[in-house]
Amino acid sequence: MNPNDKELLNALRSADSFESSFDGDSHLVASNQVAGISKPSQHPVVEAQFDLEIKTFYTNQATGAIVTAANLPASLQTGQPVYLFGHIDYAGGYAVAQSKLQRNGAWLFSQLFRYNVDAIAGTPNIQNALINAKNGDFVTLWEQTVAGTTYNMVQIITSANVAYSSLIEALSSDRFIISKLRLNVQNSNFATQFKNSFYVIKQTLFGKTSDDILSANSFVNPFNNLQYICDVPIHFPVDKNKTLAFNMNYDCQDETISVYVKTVAKLQA
Repeated sequence: MNPNDKELLNALRSADSFESSFDGDSHLVASNQVAGISKPSQHPVVEAQFDLEIKTFYTNQATGAIVTAANLPASLQTGQPVYLFGHIDYAGGYAVAQSKLQRNGAWLFSQLFRYNVDAIAGTPNIQNALINAKNGDFVTLWEQTVAGTTYNMVQIITSANVAYSSLIEALSSDRFIISKLRLNVQNSNFATQFKNSFYVIKQTLFGKTSDDILSANSFVNPFNNLQYICDVPIHFPVDKNKTLAFNMNYDCQDETISVYVKTVAKLQA
């Protein structure tokens, strides 16, 4: 237990109630190599805010029809990783992130492309899943054949504020510090999504890697009536070296992550 963790533990022991202890400003800190819990501080000034939405669709390769999560074969009813940011690792197909947070179940990774920017390899029958996709959205395609039927899983990362691929490209010259993540699922039936931890992965220019795990579930407030929202206070500098990864439950097909940005700065040459 590090000194910051001991300080928080002592504060919890002397607190009047569980709610008052977690209503404050204890932050998860993601530094270059480690993550921990920092001492309480005042709410940081927010310079910017944007939303990321992660959508998942399943299609039948032969017909192109959308398949509901409940109608998937049992072997395909497994969640798969989502990889955010990480300009360096994205350029390599998120090879490092995939080694840290690996696929689940029978699904096989097929390809990653930027909608209406990159060419799609092969002829996956996924047009019904891309009806509402926007230019620059990130699309990850998984596939598997079960009992003679080939299924596609289409994972789309989009933002109403900016083309997500443009944001990733900007990380080659800019960095920003996240002060809070607000996780929002469709309703309380999907709140188990919050039990999936975040993996903070750092990759250097020459391939050295380090990673740490941050638990979102520890910030679920039992006194919050909005049980499908989880606020995660986090100090996370985002640049081209860092990737944020987590598992997305197979039946949680729409999650919005509101990203609160404390500061934005140009990388020094």
